[in-house]
Amino acid sequence: SSPEAVGIEGYLEWIYAWAPGRNLTFSCDVSCMMGPEMFNKLFLPPMIEQMQSVDYRTYHLDGPDALVHLDRLLDIPELHAIQWVAGSGQWELKQWIPVIQRIQKKGKAVQVFCAPEEIDFLIQQVRQGEVKREGLWIFVHRENLRDPCKTEGEARELVERVANL
Repeated sequence: SSPEAVGIEGYLEWIYAWAPGRNLTFSCDVSCMMGPEMFNKLFLPPMIEQMQSVDYRTYHLDGPDALVHLDRLLDIPELHAIQWVAGSGQWELKQWIPVIQRIQKKGKAVQVFCAPEEIDFLIQQVRQGEVKREGLWIFVHRENLRDPCKTEGEARELVERVANL
């Protein structure tokens, strides 16, 4: 249905991405088990074709083994953003700053997962210019993805700290 039909402006989809037009997050979680040649030949052409049907496009890059495809994904002009999901047991944000930088250097937005206790580190990275503020999309989480903040007050305090970047 159109935004007018449901009384909202824009669209929201499965990774909580809002956009003023039609948006979609593309993914190929099995890509971690295929090499670049197979990924480029079998998966990318239909994905790029499908991208033409929406206005805003994000790619869900799932885990370190999928990083082999990052440079090719960043070269797709139709792609606006990368959702970087580090994977189980590898959530610590510090180790992924180079990945965030690679994505940002190509002019793409990036969604990163950040535990509440890592927010100050991320703020420091932004203030030092290691990570760009523009296009940085922070998803607060804990390893188990449940209750990242213990109280509403804690959540509001995190929002205030990040808003002052």
